[in-house]
Order: sequence, then C-alpha cells, then structure tokens
Amino acid sequence: MNSEILLEKNQLFLKKGTTYFFRISAYNKFYHFQNGKDQVSTLSDPVEVYFLSE
Repeated sequence: MNSEILLEKNQLFLKKGTTYFFRISAYNKFYHFQNGKDQVSTLSDPVEVYFLSE
C-alpha cells in the first residue's frame, strides 16, 4: 500500500488552522483493559492543540 494514502487516511480530522481540545489519561505497563480500571489516571484538564495554517 502507498504510505501517503495511509497517512492521509489516518489524519483526515486534523486540519490546519483548526484548534482541537483533548483530555489525556495515563496508565502503567501493568494495565489490563478488563481488570485494571483502577490503574488508569483521572482525565487531565483540556489540552489545546492547534495546527497553524500556511
């Protein structure tokens, strides 16, 4: 497959000139999605990410 097509497909929602807000959570290397819910940190405050337009 053409890597340019895959890159474009995976980044469709990230557009230049738009600001995005994400909330982040972390976990350690022992985390298991079925029984390790207590190992996940609480969500962070919103993180602002933006891509400058050219």
